[in-house]
Amino acid sequence: MRNEQSDHLRKLLKASHLYCKAKGEISYRKIAKAFDQNYANYGKRLIEESKLQGIITFEYKYHPPRLAGLEYALVQTFSALRDAIVTPSTEDYEFQRRLWGEAAAEYFDKEIALPKTKVGLSGGNTLYEMIAALPEKDRDIILYPTAIIGRGPTVAHVDPIANVTLLWAKSGRKADRAHYVTVLPFEKGQLVQDVRKEYKQFLKRAKVQAVLEEMKSLDAVVTSLGPANASAEYMKYTHSTTLGLLKEMGITKEKLLAMGAVGDICYCYLKEDGSTSPDLDFFLTLGRETLVEMASKYPHKKVVVIAGKHKMDPLRAVLKGRLCSVLITDELTAEELVRNFK
Repeated sequence: MRNEQSDHLRKLLKASHLYCKAKGEISYRKIAKAFDQNYANYGKRLIEESKLQGIITFEYKYHPPRLAGLEYALVQTFSALRDAIVTPSTEDYEFQRRLWGEAAAEYFDKEIALPKTKVGLSGGNTLYEMIAALPEKDRDIILYPTAIIGRGPTVAHVDPIANVTLLWAKSGRKADRAHYVTVLPFEKGQLVQDVRKEYKQFLKRAKVQAVLEEMKSLDAVVTSLGPANASAEYMKYTHSTTLGLLKEMGITKEKLLAMGAVGDICYCYLKEDGSTSPDLDFFLTLGRETLVEMASKYPHKKVVVIAGKHKMDPLRAVLKGRLCSVLITDELTAEELVRNFK
């Protein structure tokens, strides 16, 4: 049953919607006119009451300062780097990841989200932080994963399909602007060679083949890295790495390290010098060669890597192998990279 209290609440919600939709850039007079009132003070009272009742809240975001000296040093040290963003370091890794996310979001909307750009996203918590920091608005971009991952029966990782879907939802939800196909999850005890046979069967399907081919023509990739030898400290802040998938096939951390892997970029495992080998091919991915071409051969394309001290081994491999053209990191990581570059 309607009453004066519920009618007033509906007015507050309507006024709040107008205010938030305009991100506060709307006059009180315009809000008042939506209620057939001519006085700006009427709209002001509705908004102030909405704030007092918590209907309108303020979202506090971080805007970390950039350390220009270290950014310049990184670009001068690593020949494939065309740009670097360095934030201050913090002992709290979750906070650090949030700072990278804010810095990456600003860079993304300014330098990557250009009309008709084909963007590839990896999985992971770091990419999730960037997407969480992005405002909702129409973006004329086309999204793809950088790897096609099978998952089940539970979720323990933010996969590429999740990040692609979340960014699509924040960018206008336009038809045909996000692409993904699914494959079967690994089965416990399944052999690597059997998985590779399955992939050959998947690639006979037109939709799988089409997405994989489109992934190789991306204009930009935004990714973090996965360490093969994750520290106990790092594992406090993440539920699972790609090793959680590989263990189904008997690929342990020790076995992976024995094979020469130091970590992965876009689910493609690399050796210390940034190279890879067929025995490290576990997933349907964008592939190392495509990343090298994007980062080193085509000036208009970008491979943006976001990583810090817990991923130092794969980060060095990516820089040595010229797989990264834009690096987003923190002060201590940047200093170590420059100081110990060989």
